Amino acid sequence: MNIHINTNSKQFYFLKHWAVLIVSLFISINSFGWAELGHQVTAEIAEQILSQDAKTMSAIRSIVGLEPLAIGAAWPDIVKSDARFNDFSPYHYMTIYRDSKKSVSKNALTVLNRYPAILTDSRYSRESKMIAFRFILHVVGDIHQPLHVGNEFDYGGNACRVKWQPNAKSSGQETNLHSVWDEELVNNMATKMRSESKINYKFFGYKEVSNILMAKYKSLIASSSQDVDVDAWVADSQRLRETEVYPDKLADDARPYCSRGGHVSNVPVLDAQYINAKRDLVEKRLVLGGIHLANLLRKVFNRSTPTSPTESDIIAPLIISND
Repeated sequence: MNIHINTNSKQFYFLKHWAVLIVSLFISINSFGWAELGHQVTAEIAEQILSQDAKTMSAIRSIVGLEPLAIGAAWPDIVKSDARFNDFSPYHYMTIYRDSKKSVSKNALTVLNRYPAILTDSRYSRESKMIAFRFILHVVGDIHQPLHVGNEFDYGGNACRVKWQPNAKSSGQETNLHSVWDEELVNNMATKMRSESKINYKFFGYKEVSNILMAKYKSLIASSSQDVDVDAWVADSQRLRETEVYPDKLADDARPYCSRGGHVSNVPVLDAQYINAKRDLVEKRLVLGGIHLANLLRKVFNRSTPTSPTESDIIAPLIISND
């Protein structure tokens, strides 16, 4: 059996996904979601923060070329349907168990603890570094969405049925709590930003949202520490999930509307009061995600003695086997 890297296949592979990402970028102008707009905003804020750091940006450009960080940040969700990336599926979330001794071998922290060293390791190809880099961009955004740091009972709020009713005139629609935090609250935030602005935007996408947030939270960005404490980021999301996200104060395993199967009656209504109360939190999580991502990338590309993990999952999608 001969194993080799097929250069033409790699070029086609990345060109194909570049085309998909460009399409998704234009779609995101009018259709927002944490899986698109949220990730794009976090990465764009990080890129703007790093714009004055020539060393870090030069290292980033050596991996991704001119590709905006915002594009790469959305990519891991796009390839979820690609079977070659099945082994990467646990990296989009993590679970905090009641039993502190219980753990899993792969979760979001796997990416943040192991992948940064790949970016500065000469043994890895540029294509492999690009995959690792995109997952880092994505996962930092994910762990700042509180329901991506889930409990062990409701699949990160996916099993929690709620009614989304943004105004009194709306009859509302039933959805799940995870989708509310992944999509609906971000949609609502972006829509209000555009309507509140005095600028007549021709386009309104991640750059416009990022600029508004960076202006609004200028003091937060200026005063933030450059420390990188991934465990603290996770703990902060866990705290917010427990105190701010659910529309009640029930125990994690006692919510009647969080059912893993069957019909759920009397679902909570998430109305304008709930939505307005969460807007600042959503905005700050996006901004903090950008700040923390910038800090992480700055640390990665400025350290002198990186470790060198072996991550076969990064290499495997690039290898073609000929019998």
